[in-house]
Amino acid sequence: MGTYRSVEGGSDEVYEIHQIHKHSYHDPPSVDTDTKNGQHTTITYQPVDKPKRDSIDSLILRPDSSDSLESPDLGREKSLGATADPQTPATPQSKSTWQRGRQLWTYGWVAETMGFSVALISLLSILIALMTYQNRRVDTWPLPITLNAFIAIFMVLLKAGLALPLTEGLGQLKWQWFQQSPRRLINIHDFDEASRGAWSCIVFLFKVDTDGFDSSSESLIAYLRRRGEFSKTKLLARFAAFLMIMAFAADPFTQQIVGHVDCPQVSPQAIATVARTSSYTAQGGHTGAGEADIDSPMAVAIEMGLINAPANPATLVNTDCISGNCTFPRFQTVGVCHACQDITASINNATSTKSGSVRNYTLTDADSGDVTAWIGQEQLFSSYAPVSVSTLTNMLELQVLTNAANWVGDPAAYACQLYACVRTYESSVTNQTRTETLIGAQKMGQNQLYYTEQSDYRSLFMLATPTTLRNGTSVACEQHTEAADGLVEVALANVDAAPDDLPASTATVETRWVDADCVWTFGFLSASVVRQQLALELDDTHMYISGGVVVGDLVAKTMWENGTMSLSTLDGYMTGLIDTMTADIRNRGANGTLEYERGEVLVYETCVDVQWRWFSYPATLVFLSGAFFLWLVVHVPKDSVQRLWKSSTLAMLFCDVDQSIAHRVRADCSSEEMKEVARDTRAQLVRDGQGRARFV
Repeated sequence: MGTYRSVEGGSDEVYEIHQIHKHSYHDPPSVDTDTKNGQHTTITYQPVDKPKRDSIDSLILRPDSSDSLESPDLGREKSLGATADPQTPATPQSKSTWQRGRQLWTYGWVAETMGFSVALISLLSILIALMTYQNRRVDTWPLPITLNAFIAIFMVLLKAGLALPLTEGLGQLKWQWFQQSPRRLINIHDFDEASRGAWSCIVFLFKVDTDGFDSSSESLIAYLRRRGEFSKTKLLARFAAFLMIMAFAADPFTQQIVGHVDCPQVSPQAIATVARTSSYTAQGGHTGAGEADIDSPMAVAIEMGLINAPANPATLVNTDCISGNCTFPRFQTVGVCHACQDITASINNATSTKSGSVRNYTLTDADSGDVTAWIGQEQLFSSYAPVSVSTLTNMLELQVLTNAANWVGDPAAYACQLYACVRTYESSVTNQTRTETLIGAQKMGQNQLYYTEQSDYRSLFMLATPTTLRNGTSVACEQHTEAADGLVEVALANVDAAPDDLPASTATVETRWVDADCVWTFGFLSASVVRQQLALELDDTHMYISGGVVVGDLVAKTMWENGTMSLSTLDGYMTGLIDTMTADIRNRGANGTLEYERGEVLVYETCVDVQWRWFSYPATLVFLSGAFFLWLVVHVPKDSVQRLWKSSTLAMLFCDVDQSIAHRVRADCSSEEMKEVARDTRAQLVRDGQGRARFV
């Protein structure tokens, strides 16, 4: 029929009810009689044995249905005259979808896992948005809210998701803390407060139990260890409080993630161009059979390169960049190259050993033995640049013989050659400033089909490269044995090679047909007038002492550099010369602007600039919170996930308090008075003989 508990006379007995009778008065042994309106109800009962005291399997467990503190029929009034038929089984009632969903939500750590999943998804959403729109224009953001507002929304979801595992985990640690040993009851208040606000978390983080500490008997560290302040449970609880503080303080840091900068963006309408050419045939007026005068632009370029070459020769190249910021793919062009070497070992020292003899140093022609350059006594510098070159592939062969002022040190000699070549560049324009980088160069050789051409613009130098650059991409040049549109006939000897001489006959020259953009040429008359102009400027120049002052030709002064000339300075001097000449060749190529390299015009727009160091804050918060939550899940027995109390206030409501504790608190006392009692009272959470949770 049921059981009830009697505490009369100080005893604590449990009785089992066997019969209930409603009739006239009689008082059998061990019965209670209730009289009402001349009738009485008789309840027959007998004492039952007490159940054995249960052990506490874990403080973090909530009593299941067999340990419930209240009957499922709590609050439901029963008539003592009602009779239940033990033979009639209870009819199970089907649960609604809402009830099943609610039961699943409260099962174990399901709610906390869902909360952490929301936080993780929010973090990934922020990460994906940042990676997608890094360095992109602000106006490409598709949503009506800003990117910062988007991050703020997901940070709210992230913090809300983390609140579940952190607060519930902190609540669960509270029960474990009180299960381990007697604790001050005020600790319950501390744990609960820590789950409600940032300030309480800060207080909880640094608050330690030092009441009763006696420095004369033990150290503070030993005392705190004995009080459990360094136990895993308390340290983990403080860690949860620290993470909650991080979550509360996250907003100012996450607002620093997105910055805005001016960034270059490709204009879809404008096109940039920079001069390049695959063929150079420019020349001046025709002066005779196979002869011409030099064209003025090239003459100016040579003069500029010899006297005052610009520090940035790229500024001489025709460039169209309307925004002042452009990029170009890697490209190739016909130009001029050089090579210099030290020939000091070739100097002839003809100085007499007699006292007072004149210094006498010379360079001689290897074939004829004629003196080509001489220095001695007053003359300190001499150059030699003949119009007739020993190798037809060269447009200049220069020799210089030099010594420092006042004849300090030994004389030195250097030789340089200039020749046609194919140069490879990387080019860009930044804030109206042109910059170019020479990537490589390949020498052009004598055109083995030179005699088959009859035009005044026929090519003296030719090179068919094995690869060519198309929109910055290297593409192999195919060879064909038959003519076709877009193909050019070249001698096989000119494919990736630079022959020094012309063949005696073209009848035996083997040829191939290759793509037109793989062929590079330099005109005969163009090369001839350049060679003549260079010889005119550089041949037979001198520096000498006159009246105690070093004087000489302007070109010689520039090369000599006040007596500090060396192979390195001469190489730099020739580099300035060929760069100015190449700029003019590129500007006035045979095919004009049709061969100019096309690039992208960059315009500055306001773009997203992600500061990844600030993103590490929410990422670290989620990672540490996940580690905390994982520890909790792992350390809860798998067979107890349905009986977790966490931060439930109902669990506290149904916990009994030992009478020695309860009688110290009156119904009319203030919260401060209750806190004072809690500070002075230590209790441990146990299960009594009836399976009830009890603070004793």
